[in-house]
Amino acid sequence: MNYHDSFRDTLLGLRLMQADLLLIDHNACNVPDDRGTYLLGAGENAAGFNVMENERVLNAVVGLIERAQPTFESYVICDQNQQVRFRVQNRLLTLEGNPYWYCWRRKEVSEERMQAAEKTANQILNARRLRDEKELGKAAANLMWTEEYTQNRFDEIFDEVISPSAVETLGDLSEQVSSAVMRNNGVNPIVYNALITTMRYSALFRAVKSENPQGYAKFVDSLSRVQIKTPVKTPTVMFDPNAPQVPNER
Repeated sequence: MNYHDSFRDTLLGLRLMQADLLLIDHNACNVPDDRGTYLLGAGENAAGFNVMENERVLNAVVGLIERAQPTFESYVICDQNQQVRFRVQNRLLTLEGNPYWYCWRRKEVSEERMQAAEKTANQILNARRLRDEKELGKAAANLMWTEEYTQNRFDEIFDEVISPSAVETLGDLSEQVSSAVMRNNGVNPIVYNALITTMRYSALFRAVKSENPQGYAKFVDSLSRVQIKTPVKTPTVMFDPNAPQVPNER
């Protein structure tokens, strides 16, 4: 699992990780605790939090997904087709808008289409290298365009070119899953509320950055002095407890 640097080893990072796993791992129905006391951030409240109820709701949502035809292969939690709105009334900031489970599955791609995508990706790649040679000079461009850098840029471009042909988006299922999660209080209310807050404030900050870039820059700079009160460790690897164990070699 990968995290943006701002979320690594933070409680919010854990919340977002659980949101991503919510529909595929029952462990995401709970939240971390310290010797029986839930780890909570500012504004979070565990009153009425019920892990067994969360698991019951999750089973219902998963049942809906399993009955769907076709079902998804994967999903991205995002703000697709959503519009975050915010207003200030009586000095109170109110935000609206909910996360969206964007479901998709892979499609078979013909060899001809793969070759065409590879040709297009190489053309774009070569154009970008020529642009850098023109702007930076050939020597500087050669230092930047290492074999690893070139391969990484090609992979990114190729993925962008081939994706429309290789991925089938599942609009109806996305709507059903997103609505089911929202109706059921996010399955895990603490995790879902953290996800909602992150989505809404991300939209607000993008708007502020667009309208007042200097004020936004000062705000971001001020955050460097904020101390994290509840440091935690964000895992980067999870193991399936049901998977067969490989014996240690001696």
